[in-house]
Amino acid sequence: MKGLLQKQKERDKARSFKRENKNRPMEMSSKRPVPRLREVVQVSKKEGRDPRFDSLSGALQQDRFRKQYAFLYDEQLPAEKEELKSTLQKTKGLDKKKELQAQLTRVQQQIQDERSKRRKEAWEAEQKKKEREAVKSGKGVYFQKRSEKKRQELIMRYQELKATGRLEKVMAKRQKKNAAKDHRYLPSTRRQAE
Repeated sequence: MKGLLQKQKERDKARSFKRENKNRPMEMSSKRPVPRLREVVQVSKKEGRDPRFDSLSGALQQDRFRKQYAFLYDEQLPAEKEELKSTLQKTKGLDKKKELQAQLTRVQQQIQDERSKRRKEAWEAEQKKKEREAVKSGKGVYFQKRSEKKRQELIMRYQELKATGRLEKVMAKRQKKNAAKDHRYLPSTRRQAE
């Protein structure tokens, strides 16, 4: 009897538990206890890297980035703007017109923002250049205060608006906004009951 059990155990050990089909689960012997730490086949996980936060991509060079993607603002967005204008004129549906108008406004705003960013960067570069020249000529290093920088930007914007002829419109809008703000603090007129 003992010999028979011994032979059966040997046969079970010798028997290989293979899958008949690759899609079927592996057949396991019920005689052996299941290990506490199961051996699961690990599939190698593909990790996507975000170049904005990855050190392998290197540091962001703003001026180089702007030069590489300048074609978007110089060629593609103006072309898209013209295309949207032409489709807007041809479109008859009110909902579609509103959608196209919103897209057109968004594109125009992107172009305008990029222009103002470029102007601001050019102005800042000019200021830095002047400061470097002043240091070379013997003056001490001067760091402009944030308030002074804001003031000069405001002056630059004022001159720009004056040159384009939009100054009156912007000033009227600003006055209207300030009047609305001031109106909140005024006491409301009360009717006197007679």
